[in-house]
Amino acid sequence: MARTDFIQLRYGVGQVVEPFLLRLFGEDNPKAVYWVSPWMTHLDFRRATTRHLLRKFARSSMNLTVITREPDPGSPHEEFVRDVRELAAASVFYMPTLHAKFYVAETPDRRYALLGSANLYKWSSQTFELGVIIEAKGDGEILVDALEQLAIELRVTPETVQA
Repeated sequence: MARTDFIQLRYGVGQVVEPFLLRLFGEDNPKAVYWVSPWMTHLDFRRATTRHLLRKFARSSMNLTVITREPDPGSPHEEFVRDVRELAAASVFYMPTLHAKFYVAETPDRRYALLGSANLYKWSSQTFELGVIIEAKGDGEILVDALEQLAIELRVTPETVQA
């Protein structure tokens, strides 16, 4: 893994999305989270699952924004989206042409993002993926700001609809 003071290259099987989720699970008080991925399912990662993470979000006042493709009926993707929509402070948006994958987290103390090839999807935890974790410090702040702003803008594109 290559690393500078604001960027870390992550790659391998189960080495991209899972560490990001684990870090997010360890945060005491996340304020806002953006998940942008065409395909999403529940995942198991060390010490937790996405179900545990969603329950933690439900107990906090943080905002979760999910931008994804509309799931097929009866699919694991639909189950994941349904579970997200049950959160009071969650918003789900469908974008039919979405292919980008990035994730942004904001806590009272820091902001960071993951940009890469991995979907928030069970198969992505079983295939070789590549991602860059970006800390919002130094030059990284510009990148995290841009990804957060992009997530906000994707909510209101002409092709995006709120679930």
